[in-house]
Parts: sequence; structure tokens; C-alpha cells
Amino acid sequence: MAPSPQVVPCGSYDIVLGSSLLSSRFVAEDLLQRLPTTATFVILTDTNVCPLYAEPLRAQLAALLEVQGNAARRVLLHAVPAGEASKCREMKAKIEDEVLFPSRCHRDTCVVAVGGGVVGDLAGYVAATYMRGVPFVQIPTSLLACVDSSIGGKTGIDVEAGKNLLGAFHMPQRVYIDLSVLQTLPKRELINGMGEVVKSGAIFDAELFELLETSAETLLSLSDMEVVQRVVALTVQVKATVVTQDTKEMGLRAILNFGHSVGHGIEALLQPEYLHGECVSMGCLKEAEIARGMGVCSSATVGRLRRCLAAYGLPVRVPDHVATRDVLVKMEVDKKNSQGVKKIVLLQEIGKVLANPYARAVKDHQIELVLEKQVRMVPGPQANGTIRVPGSKSISNRVLLMAALGKGPCRISGLLHSDDTQVMMNALQKVGAKFSWEDNGDVLVVEGTAGKFATVADGEEIYLSNAGTAARFLTSAMTLVPSENNGTVVVTGNYRMKERPIAPLVEALRSNGCEISYLEADGCPPLAIRGTGLRGGVVRLAAKVSSQYVSSVLISAPYAKEPLVLELDEEQPTSLPYILMTTQLMQQFGIPVETLAPNRYRVPCGVYENPKEVSVEVDASSATYPLAFAAITGGHVTVEALGNTSLQGDAAFHTLLRSMGCTTTQDATSTTVVGPKNGTPLKAVDIDMETMTDAFMTAVALAAVADGTTNITGIANQRVKECNRIEVMVTELHKIGVECGELPDGIWIKGTAGKTDHLNKAAVACHNDHRIAMSFAVLGSVVDNVIITDKECTDKTYPEFWDHVQMHLGLQVAAVVEDKNGAVGKEITTTPGVFLIGMRGAGKSSLATAAATALGLDLLDTDKELEKEFGETIAAFVARHDNTWDAFREQQKKLLLRLIANPPPATIISCGGGVVETPEIVDALEKYPYVVHVNRAIEDVLAYLDSGKESHRPSLGDSHANVWARREALYHRSASFEFTVNAGDVDFPRIDRDFVRFLSIVLPGLTVSFDYRSVCRADTFFLSLTFPDVNDARPLIADISKGVDALELRVDLLKDFLDAKFVASQVALLRSLSQLPIIFTVRSTGQGGGFPDGTDHEQNMFELLHLGVRLGCEFVDMETCWSVKAREHLLAQRQRSAIISSFHAVQEPSSEAQIKLIFRECYSQAKVQIVKVVVKAYSPQDALVVDRVAKEFASKWQQQMPIISLCTTEAGKLTRVLNRTLTPVTHPLLPAAAAPGQLSVEEIMTLRKQLGLLPGI
Repeated sequence: MAPSPQVVPCGSYDIVLGSSLLSSRFVAEDLLQRLPTTATFVILTDTNVCPLYAEPLRAQLAALLEVQGNAARRVLLHAVPAGEASKCREMKAKIEDEVLFPSRCHRDTCVVAVGGGVVGDLAGYVAATYMRGVPFVQIPTSLLACVDSSIGGKTGIDVEAGKNLLGAFHMPQRVYIDLSVLQTLPKRELINGMGEVVKSGAIFDAELFELLETSAETLLSLSDMEVVQRVVALTVQVKATVVTQDTKEMGLRAILNFGHSVGHGIEALLQPEYLHGECVSMGCLKEAEIARGMGVCSSATVGRLRRCLAAYGLPVRVPDHVATRDVLVKMEVDKKNSQGVKKIVLLQEIGKVLANPYARAVKDHQIELVLEKQVRMVPGPQANGTIRVPGSKSISNRVLLMAALGKGPCRISGLLHSDDTQVMMNALQKVGAKFSWEDNGDVLVVEGTAGKFATVADGEEIYLSNAGTAARFLTSAMTLVPSENNGTVVVTGNYRMKERPIAPLVEALRSNGCEISYLEADGCPPLAIRGTGLRGGVVRLAAKVSSQYVSSVLISAPYAKEPLVLELDEEQPTSLPYILMTTQLMQQFGIPVETLAPNRYRVPCGVYENPKEVSVEVDASSATYPLAFAAITGGHVTVEALGNTSLQGDAAFHTLLRSMGCTTTQDATSTTVVGPKNGTPLKAVDIDMETMTDAFMTAVALAAVADGTTNITGIANQRVKECNRIEVMVTELHKIGVECGELPDGIWIKGTAGKTDHLNKAAVACHNDHRIAMSFAVLGSVVDNVIITDKECTDKTYPEFWDHVQMHLGLQVAAVVEDKNGAVGKEITTTPGVFLIGMRGAGKSSLATAAATALGLDLLDTDKELEKEFGETIAAFVARHDNTWDAFREQQKKLLLRLIANPPPATIISCGGGVVETPEIVDALEKYPYVVHVNRAIEDVLAYLDSGKESHRPSLGDSHANVWARREALYHRSASFEFTVNAGDVDFPRIDRDFVRFLSIVLPGLTVSFDYRSVCRADTFFLSLTFPDVNDARPLIADISKGVDALELRVDLLKDFLDAKFVASQVALLRSLSQLPIIFTVRSTGQGGGFPDGTDHEQNMFELLHLGVRLGCEFVDMETCWSVKAREHLLAQRQRSAIISSFHAVQEPSSEAQIKLIFRECYSQAKVQIVKVVVKAYSPQDALVVDRVAKEFASKWQQQMPIISLCTTEAGKLTRVLNRTLTPVTHPLLPAAAAPGQLSVEEIMTLRKQLGLLPGI
């Protein structure tokens, strides 16, 4: 039963809120009663809303007036095109000139806005200015308009300079909020409105915010309209209270702009792909982070806000392609600014902002620091201060799970507020645990389930991102979860999670009667787990990979059917301190674990008795970073609440620092480290870190500048964490110029003895690993220009890390902001060195010279470098060594190995043709990612060399043809890329241009580096070339490619697509004919193409796709019909080519459920760059289904993944109009369309104009 209507006073007018207000004629009757002197009702709406609500309202009003017999009163209706583009000067003038003036509307007119925010703002501004102001009424039909734009009297339109810069304050006569309209609202629009709802609770109403924290599923499903009405009413009350007290935005009303300063800047760059509420969501979080960085609010407050926004599917991270500089420019036109100073609202705690003034001045660098993904430490200052790091991740996750399994309430203080604990809480909520907050988010109250988890739907997905601890703990716990129809729960995560081993734990649980199956690769998640429970008795477990396997079984063991004895295969378990942490916490929760031996544990049956209060001690692993800052900078740092009674092994890290030359003290409540003074370097050490493996990276950062060679062992398990941490540390240290290498179970590092001037500037790839980022921040405090490329990955365990090092340690963090040309500050170079190899006479030197000039790169010719070392020409050197090449090759090997080990950044290194004659050089080049084989047609090279033009150079001792035969395979093996120059091509200026374009695709960090997202914008097209030979397109290419944004090379339609050399020549030819990006596509027969189907042909298929990457094609289309292993390998080797993950269901009808499965498969856990789904349409309805499903997934993926969604056949042509990103098109001059139903650009744009899909039409 629908709740009764509510009336919320709002100054001079009321807001009426309820269900079925429109369909029951309540609105129509109330309008006529309350506005008896109104002669003309002008209903303004948009084309989407008109048939649903505006036209029925017009009919109701007309019918009521007819019954009254009052012919003097009338109703007019006018619909504008749906979308933000209608909120403009031109549309306002059109309404006035074509509706109001011709209809002789006077002061007794009332404008009735029926629609979302665009209609309300536009209609209100029309009413505010027509006849110097006529009455108007708001009837919002989107959640966003219900809770925000319809209340407060702010009206306006957009202009080129920005949003809402022309407008007026004009109060409505009444606002009718009919909650029934939400039932027809697309899911994404509902989520969009929740951005403003969450904001309202955050700034003004803690009660509302707490309700939102516990009601996400109810609100998004609209399953309980009483809860929906309560939330909307509270939100409306917030705005009504604020705008009543401050009608003209002179003070308090400014708080409503929380999230909007940054949010509007983002929105100006992302619309129409992102909606207003989505941008406000990102803005709210970023402005809260600014407040945290200023010491205004706590990390707990930011954590609650992030969790609440994410719970409603709102984006919390700014897309990577949004440039910080551009956001700052857009923010300059914010109405709150004054005298050129940007102002934002600072969140103080949930339900409260900093007051008097409400909008505070912030500096650009403060905004940059939260927006920019890349940061660097500024060397110079010593780290001095006292700091309390966040709560232990290990303890937080254990306590959360035990409390959820326990009986009664448990108040947890000191909990870590991070991504890892968030996914654990999300999972536990799904199975029945309840959470609430006290003390402004400092205390989490957990209401346990007493071991009786709630029943979930069959196939319920527990998504854990890359949280390894949660995945392992929950694998055992999910065996206790019942599911409908005796189904399964699916434990899954992102692509890295799907690579993390879990087989030993699964095998142990299976041996105890659990039913667990692998859904993809054996030995790794995702897992399908049936709620069988644990049988008990003896369980054997191989725990060498991770102690978390042990803790996982132990934590769930009390709920086994009989007492459980856990026996470990290893006599000395890995990371024993973490196992002891688990057993001690179980004791605290009332379950005593009997340690029968170091590798044998007995757990009795029982139910956890939740202690009333639990305090989580600070994270010892996180504490290693501030202590290391003291060590490396010669500072003095104390970490509070980490003492010698800690449960965590990493609490002993200070003893390692002492052995490296620091002074350290530790008592029951704190740990202090004082680094060496007067420039004394740290000492190298040999240490087994098996008891504190998570701290090894911090130690490696210190060892890099220590005196001597450090050897760290006992850390083999770190190869299977968020990334292969040992390998990554070696790779990233090499970039900086630190000598190091892997050991069987560890790493060695040759320190620089405190000298840093010779070290390189480098961009550190964080691999989404929080500890990589924080460890290199430590090193960056003494080594200049160590760029952390993903600062936000520290959110996993230490969200306030960058704030803390500045506020508490006195260090400096600088955002690395790109300039307007996309280049990072002049002193920073992130472009790697690139090696050119190839035959003598292939054109390496001339290409290198042209590209270096065009791209602003340095040039290094290895032959010239060797001649400098020799003090003579190569010819003279070879002649002096009996005209043999052996001595030269040895010197060449030394130079090349030195360059490959430490390649000069932003440099093109042109190598002699014979570098591949030395096996050690080939091995080294093969491992380096940026090696280009300049492959000029060999017949042209041989003709040039045999002509005698190179006779001044020493003989190669064999015919040139034999030299090529010997080297060809070696060039291929050594190079990761190939630049082909076709036979007879002598247009050298154009070849130079093509090579510059080629490097812009394969090299990162260039000012002109290709970014696939620049092509994936609205209203873009690609032309599918169907020629058997691109030579046939020579006279046509300029005409047929007009209006398109990329060219698809249908490799499967080429006359000899299995000949790699022919395909390479076709790519080179197409690149010479057009500068448009190339989409390299090999379509199989089952997907509507010409390449043979079946596993027998998979190797040939992927050899071709890898060739597309090797040739530097901007896009490579990969069908999902092939094996996961083959696809994963291509994704791992894609370099900078964007992968279009595609499936073409063109053989038989597809149900909506099947279409959704195709989308999920193509998404590939976001490892691909573009999703493409093509379905055969049997009716126009199929086209609408595909378009709707695509939009649902776009919303689910938070608009981060470009989608191409299409139908083939005549019945599916509509999708080619509705799809707005990279729509494939044909042209009348092509031999044939690439797919049934393809249209030309001209045909599509004509239809879009006719349907009103283009702005201003």
C-alpha cells in the first residue's frame, strides 16, 4: 500500500510528496483549485516525458475544465528535445517566440514544468522573464530533479562559457513530487539522483546518511516505497530548510554546492557521457579528500562517504583521461569564486560542514593533489613528527569476519577505512551481517549472525576486486552460506585476483566435504561454492604459499559439524605471526584454539561470543613507511599505538632499521626511529624477512641508497600478492638506475651509499599495489623525480597516506600535472628509450633523425658511440683487427648490454645492423619492451647495398642476401615492434611521417602519444574496408573515408591473410594512404567473417592478432569465442594497442539473458579497452533490447568502458543510429558491406537529425 502524501513547507510554497499523484488526478485537481485566476496553463516538457506524464496531465486538466464549463481557461503543451542541449538561449527564445507570444499568453499564465532538471531549469527561467515574471509549478520526473533542481527557485540555462551562468531566482508556486514516476526511470537515472541524495545527508543530516548506508538495495530496487518516501522526504527537507533560510545564496545555501565545484569542472569535460549526479559523486569525494588533507575531516568520514557513494553504483574515481589542468580551467567560472580564488565547501563530519564562511578558499595545488593520479615526493626535508597510522588490515579483516559470524553486537574501534575492508563488509552484508556507525564513524557496530548466514540467490556474486585477504578468508566462510535451490555463491574479483593461487585452500576444503569448483582457470578464482558447511575432523593443508589459507580454515572451523584438527604439511609454517594473530583473536571471541604443534591446531565447535568492544591496533606494515622516512632522510619519527605487545610480525621492523644504522626504541605504546645524521648512509644488511614479508619492499627502498649490497630472503610468497612484488621491485629499480636482481626466495640490491645525483628520473608502475606506491615514495623522498603513477592505489590500506606524510612528517608531495599539451613538467621525462634494429641500408639512421626532431627526443647512434670510444672509424677498427668482426662485436656487446640494462630515457637508439649476431644482445633485446625492427623490403635493401653506395663501410664477409637469411629470424625475435616499408616506396618524407605516427602509438609518454580514448567519443565512426588488396583502395580512400574516425582493415577478407609478410605490407600501405587510426580485425566464419573456425585454427588466429600489435595498429579486434588462455596472452602482450573485445552472435536468435552474458564475457573484468557486441536482429524489438542492455552495462561499468552495440540485418539498422561510439559504416564505393545492415555516415547522421539525437537540432 502506498504511503500517504506528505507536505514539506519551503518558505513561500509547499512541496507535496507522495505516490500516484499524477495518475490519481491529484495534481490536476490541486492546480485548478490553488490557481483559480490562471487563464492559461503552459505545460513544458521534453520528448521522452511527454507521452508518459505531460500529455496525460494535459488531458486531465482539459477534461476538468470542460466539466467546469470554463472556456476562458486553457491548457497548452510544448515538448523540447530531451537532453542538456535544450537548456540554451535558442530553446528559450523558441518557446517564447513560437508558443507564448503567438498564443497571446499574459500575466495570468502559469508555466508547468513536467520533466527532469533540464526542463525545470529552462521552464523556470522562461517563467521568470516572460512578462517580467509569471507563476510556475514544478513536477519533477527524475530523482535528481525531485531532490534538487525543482526546489529552491534557481532557474537558468547553459552558455558556451559554462553551466547555469544565465538565470534567475524564481520561486515556484508549488512542487509536486510523484514517487511513482521513479518506476519508469532508467536505473542509471535513479543512481544519478542518488548522488544528490547522498550529498544532502553528508552535509546536513546524519540520520539521512545512516539510513542511506543501510538501504542501498531497497532504494535501488524501489522495493519498499515507504523507505523511498522517507529518504526523499528527508532529502527534500534538507534543501527546503537551507533555501528557506538563504533564498539568494548569500551564506548557508552555499553548502548545497558541496561536490559541485570540482564536480562541475569534471562534468564540463565528460558530458554527455557522464550525468550530473555521477560527476557530483566524484566531486564530493575529491572535495572531502581536500578537507582531509587540510585536517578538517577524518579518514573515517571520507571512508564512509566513499562507501556510501559506491554502494549506489556512483563513480568515486575520476576517469584517467580527464586532465587535471582542464578541470581547474573549468572550475574558474564557478559562481562561488571571488577575485580569481577557487572556493569549495569543506566537509567536517557526516552531517556537518565547516561554517562561517561556508565556502573556503583553496589553492590550485591542493586541488591538483587530489585530482592528479601521478605524484612525486619532493626531496630535501627531513621526516620529523609523531603519527598514528590506520588500523591493521590483517586484524580488521579477521575481526569483521569473526564479528559477523558471532552472536550479539560488537563495537569495533580503530577499524581500517580502506578498499580492502570495504569489500569484506560488502560481502558480509550480502550474507546477513548488519553494520552501523557511532561516534561519527570512529566506531563500527556489527550485529552478528551467530553463524547462521542469510540465504542468497543461486549464483550470487561476491566481488572482491583484488582483496586477497578477503578472498581467502571468505572462501571457507562461504561454505556456511545457504543459497536458493541448493545453488552456489560465486567468489570473484578483478583480473589480478583471477591470477592469484588458491588451490591448496580449495583442495583442503574439498577434502572436508566442501563442494567448490573453478569457473575459469584451475587453481584461481572465480570459485563456485556450495553451502555444504565444514565436516570437521582432520584437515590437511599445504600452507607454504600463504598463511592466510590457515587463518581462513581456522576462523570458520568453530562452525564445523565436529571439532576440526588442522594439520599443515610444513613443519615451520609460513608467516607464523599471522597464524598466532588469528588464534589470539579467536580466543578473544570465545573460541580457544589448542596448538598441538607449530603445524597442528585443534578448534572446538562453538559460536563466537562477540565481545562488547574490540580495538584494532594500528597496522604495523603501514607503520614501516613513516619509520623508513625517518631512516632515509635522517629524521626522527614516532609511531603511536604500535608497541612491543603487538600481534603483528611487522612491528619488529624497527630492529631491521637498527641494523641499518638507525637508533630505535620501542615500548608498550609506541615505536621511534632516528635516522643516521650528517649524511651518513644506511648500512646494507643480509636478512631473512619471512616473519615480516609485507615489509620487504620498504626495506628494498632503503637498501637502494644503503652502503653495500643487501640480500633479503624468505619472501617467496610475495610473488603471488597484488603483483609479483619481487619482479616488480627489480624492474622499477632498474628504471631508476639501481643495480638489483632476484634470488630464489628474495632479492639483492646494490646500494648507492647515499649518492643519488646519478640516478634516473622514472615513472614507477604501481601495478595497483599499495605497497609498491608507498615504498617508492620512501625512495622518492631522497631521489628526485620518482613519479608514483597511481597514488590512489594506496586507498587499499592507507587512504590518507599522502596527507599524513605532509601533515605529520613535514615532507612535501607534489602532483605531477600535465600541461595543456599533455606533457608532464619539463624536468620530467617518462618516455622510455627505444632501440631501432634492422639491416644496413634499411633507413634506421634517417628515420631516427626525423623522428627525434619531430618528437623532441634525443638521438643516439651506437656506431657513432663506438667510434668515439675507438677514436677511429669502424672501418679502421675492423681493418686493424685483421678485417674480422670479432673484436668489434665484443665492444658492441658491452655497449649494447650497458644501454639495454639502463636505457637512456626519451632517446631513439639506432643500432648497427649486426647487433643480432651476438646471442647475448638478442637475449637482452628480447626482454626489453621497446625495440623496433625497421623492415624495409629486402629486395630494395639488397639493391641499395649491392649498388656499391655503402662501399665505404667494411665488408660483412658474406653476400648481403646470405646475411639477411642469417639475420631475419633474429631481428624478428629481438624486436617487439616492426615498422614495414614496402617495396618500391621511395616517398621518404611521407615514410618519415608514418614512422613518427608509428612511434606515437608504440611509445608512452610522448606529447603526441596515441590515446585510444580520443577516438572513443560521441558520434564517431569507423569504415570497414572489404578490399582483397588495399592497393584497390588507392584511388578511393580519400572519398570513402570522409567523416570517419578510424579505418578497419578486415584482414580475413584479404586475398592472402595467412601470409604475415603480405598482411604487414597491407598495414604499411594503409598507413601510407591515410592518417586515420587502424582497427586490425580478423573475423572468424562463425562470427560472420572469413577466417576458419575451430581450435585447430586458434594459433594462426592469434599469431595474426599479435602481428597487429607488433605492427603498431591503434586497435586490435579480439573475438571472445577463442580460449581464455589465448585471449589472456594477447591482453598481456598488447603493448599500447587498444583491444576491442568482440562477439558477433549472428548465427541464431539471442535471448536477453544470452546478450547479457555476451556483454559480461566481452568485458573481461575491464582488462580490455572497448566492448563490442553484435547480435542478429529478427525484429526491430531486438535492436531496442540490445541498445537497452548496452546502456545498462555502461551504467554498471560507470561509463568507464566504451561500448559498441549493434544488430545486423535490416531489422537491426536502428542500432547503428543509436550506437554513438565508433559505429561501423560502409560506403557505396566499397566492394561490399562488411556486415548486413551497415549504413553510411551520411545515412546515419541524417537519421540522427530526424530523431532529434544531435544537439541543437
